[in-house]
This record gives sequence, structure tokens and C-alpha cells, in this order.
Amino acid sequence: FMSIKPGTATPVPTSPSGPICARTSGNATISLIAAFSWETISFGVFAGATIICQESPSKPGVIWIGTDDGNLQVSQDGGTTFTNVFGNIPGANAMKSVGGGSGAYVQVSRIEPSHFDPATAYVALDGHRHNDLKPYIFKTTDYGKTWTAVSGDLPSFGNVNAIRQDPVNKNLLFAPTELGFYISLNDGKNWHKFMPNLPTGRTDEVLVHPRE
Repeated sequence: FMSIKPGTATPVPTSPSGPICARTSGNATISLIAAFSWETISFGVFAGATIICQESPSKPGVIWIGTDDGNLQVSQDGGTTFTNVFGNIPGANAMKSVGGGSGAYVQVSRIEPSHFDPATAYVALDGHRHNDLKPYIFKTTDYGKTWTAVSGDLPSFGNVNAIRQDPVNKNLLFAPTELGFYISLNDGKNWHKFMPNLPTGRTDEVLVHPRE
């Protein structure tokens, strides 16, 4: 899948459903590559820039998309239709309106579809553009219809830049934040700083090797 918007430069996560699929994250056009052709599947769905586009590793065709203006969309049919589930996150609408104006929208910093269940996903939200520096991590087990906070006892100051689930242990989560790198051994109930021999600082992302 590929998302295109002029003036944006964002990561290119690969699709777990096949080696010929690739995604970038940019904005409103998400396209499916089949062999050497592209098919537009979501033109005009999103207004802001797409920050992250992830396909479920446990079920091809379940696609999650997050934008920089508080838009969290999920498709269960390979991108034919999308549903915005951001408003189902507890307190999400209040976060969007803080400060007023489109520039104050909360950003979906990362989405992590579960390796074990297609209906389960984690999302990290970033509200720094309206001076909200709290950590926000939420989990759904029903394709975004309901969400539960799993930020647990993370420090109250420091945005979460990413959230990842271990591909072997479903209760092991990783959270790079503005003020360090944290892990949870119990699915987000408790968090522990994990930076042996490293200074405290911003961490943006973590990749878990499937053999580890």
C-alpha cells in the first residue's frame, strides 16, 4: 500500500501479507500494488497527513491508518471501506478540541496491530501540539469499537512515540517515549524503564527481530 501527499516524507512499512506489497504513509491516497499495477482504494477518506498505515500480521486485509489530525481508521475488507474509530477512545474528543483549530488535533503516532488476533490493536497518541505531554496508549480487542488505556504507570510527562508488541510473547510491549525506552511484561498494566548503559533521552522507534 502507498499513501501520497505533496510535501510529506514518511516511513515505508512493508506489508506482512506478501513480499510485493509495500506501504508509505503520506496522506489521503492508499493504493494496493499487485504485480506492477496500483489500485486506489481510499482516495479522499482523510484530510490530514497519514502518519502510519499498518496491516494486521494475523489477518491480511485488516488495515489501520492514523493521521496527524486525530483520524484513526480501520478497514476489514482490504481498504474497500474504512471506519473512523478515534471517537471511541476514552477522552479522545476532548483531546482533539484542546486549544482549538486544526493545528491542535492530537496525532496518531503509531498503530500496532496484534500478532495474535486480528481484532486487537494498540495505538499511541501524541498531543504535544497543544502542550499535552502525557503518555497515551490504548488497546482494542474489537476492531476499535471499544478501547482501554494501557499506559499504566508510565511517567506522567513524556509523549509516546511508538508502541510495539512482541511477536512471540503477547504480553510483552515496547514503548519508545520522549524521555526514554520502556517495556511492559503484563500487557501495559506496569511499565519499566529499559535503557541499560544508555542516557535518558528521546527514543522514536523499536523493531523486534522475529527470531528473538
